[in-house]
Amino acid sequence: SICVFVGGIAQLYSLYTFDNLQSTVDAITYFEMLSPEPPFVTFDNMARVNAPLAIIIWQTIYRVAWLFGFKYGPYSAVLFNALIMGLSASITVQTGRILFGNHRWRLRRIGLLFALCGMFILFGATLLRDCFTTFFNALVLLGIVRWLVIPSLRNFLFAAVLTAISVFALAYLRFDSIFLFGFYWLLSFLAWFFKQRINSTRLVFILSAVLVLVVSSSYLLLYAKSFRDVQTGGMDRYR
Repeated sequence: SICVFVGGIAQLYSLYTFDNLQSTVDAITYFEMLSPEPPFVTFDNMARVNAPLAIIIWQTIYRVAWLFGFKYGPYSAVLFNALIMGLSASITVQTGRILFGNHRWRLRRIGLLFALCGMFILFGATLLRDCFTTFFNALVLLGIVRWLVIPSLRNFLFAAVLTAISVFALAYLRFDSIFLFGFYWLLSFLAWFFKQRINSTRLVFILSAVLVLVVSSSYLLLYAKSFRDVQTGGMDRYR
């Protein structure tokens, strides 16, 4: 609801101030790539963009809107972005429920903090791809937290599958963000390791992890360098 409300204000402001329904560079670029009627944009006829999956998702929304006779405008995609941010908020509250149980006070605070985050409102109120990246990050964190709180092979595989799906999606949304998943899993393994005392299973895991680190040290160094280069390049572009 907050994203829809702010989105309406943002479009009015952009219209009367800049004579354009979207005033941010990315939002204008994405909106101009979409088609209001057939032939619709597909992967085959799409120009090279850095977020093809977002374009296809939004184009599907406009395909449905065209079938129902809705007027063409950015509001359709923005409403869908707001929905995705609402789902991300629900996933985040569910993650809090795994940690705290049905503690109403804490769960309400989690929802409130999510709803009042300016960055999340931005993602859900304008035509930006970051609502999707937030959604997949929330999915990965849900799976990891569930495995840490209730450690089992089933929950581990569940978290791994969510991560694999999210990696595939972010490869077509915001490739730079994939590096964060490696950081998430590193922290999760550290948390899992220090959660209980060392036993035979954990000892085998330690030895296996050390062996993997030794064998893949060159790849890990390349991963760290790539992560640093991506972050540095991103900051330079924003400046």
